Amino acid sequence: MNLRRKTKNALTGILIAGVIVSTAACGTASENRVAVNDVFLNDYRNMEITTTLKEATEDDVKEELEHIAKDYNYVVPIDKAVSSDSTVDISLTKKNADGSIDEASTLTATIVLGNDSVPAELEEAVIGLSKGETKEFESTDSSGEKTPYVVEVVTVYEYGEITDDIAGGLGIDGVTDLESLKKYLIDALNRDNKDIYKNELKTEISNTLYNNCKVNNIQEHLKNEYYDILYKQLTDLVEYYSDTSEEEVTLYDLVSPTMEKEGYVGTTEDYIAYCAERNAKLYLIYKAIAEKESISVDDIDAYSLAATDWASQTSEYDTLKDFISDNSFESYERDALADAVMDYLVNLYAGDIFKDDSSDAPGEISQDENSLDEALEEASNELSFEEKTEETQPEEVSGAAASSQTSN
Repeated sequence: MNLRRKTKNALTGILIAGVIVSTAACGTASENRVAVNDVFLNDYRNMEITTTLKEATEDDVKEELEHIAKDYNYVVPIDKAVSSDSTVDISLTKKNADGSIDEASTLTATIVLGNDSVPAELEEAVIGLSKGETKEFESTDSSGEKTPYVVEVVTVYEYGEITDDIAGGLGIDGVTDLESLKKYLIDALNRDNKDIYKNELKTEISNTLYNNCKVNNIQEHLKNEYYDILYKQLTDLVEYYSDTSEEEVTLYDLVSPTMEKEGYVGTTEDYIAYCAERNAKLYLIYKAIAEKESISVDDIDAYSLAATDWASQTSEYDTLKDFISDNSFESYERDALADAVMDYLVNLYAGDIFKDDSSDAPGEISQDENSLDEALEEASNELSFEEKTEETQPEEVSGAAASSQTSN
């Protein structure tokens, strides 16, 4: 059951301001380490943050119960006129050329208005009718030929209240009646709200840091790596949308709406370069905060992030070792450190809201995937942050782990 009707904008996820996107798959690691001597931090511990956590309300639960009724098409007869979102039993009959009724053509059906499944002429004809009323209308086929019909409204329905029996029959663990369903919905909505709050908090924190902190020297190699990964992600999206849609999609088609929304004037490549430089600046800010707060990450965190990407590319790489050897492991170190700093800042501003959450460690692997988790730990023992060389690689992960599913 989908508790919230949300869509994900892949482009926004890639270019979203304030979120360090993965710099993996950028080729070999850069030879130059990133310095933070030219980073001037603001008072990042006392920024003005306005994002707040929303608590689920009775109205939210009512809305979810209505969604459940619609999902299961739970309706009850009513003595009202047909509205634009009604469910209706109808009787539909053709008229002959002489105006007589073709009784043999009569059919009955249940239609649901407002979801684009009903022909516009029929929908327009029945709206406003009550039980037992009829109306004549014409339907036009693809060739332009018009056919006259008579439609009668047999029964009008509306979505009914969820009862104990319906709630208990939804197949949700622990839900036996309406009250337990409401509690389940409250808990689920509040979990959802925490996720929304965390994402919005991350965005506000990173935007504030970006605007208030100064970085004098952003190394070209770092900007280039972020540019390469952004460009690759976007071109992959272009290929995906072009393959799955009837029309050819261009890079400009994907990027221009975001450019217009932000009021950016320039070429597509200029905008991608702007986003890459923004992410590079944010990383340098995060690294400076990490040094000031003594925040560090272990190899296992970087390996876990790499494993997440590897899990979707096991057809190309048999082992995690093969995957890392063909990608920039340094970029995964950066991502892991950025995640750790953001977790620190989120907890600083959120207080105790996330203290009991166990899913916030950078790149955490699902606990039921022991083979992959153990392989990562074994790999991390072979390689330290300070002692890596291009010739040194982590131990191979067994092929049995290739089908593992990692958590996001």
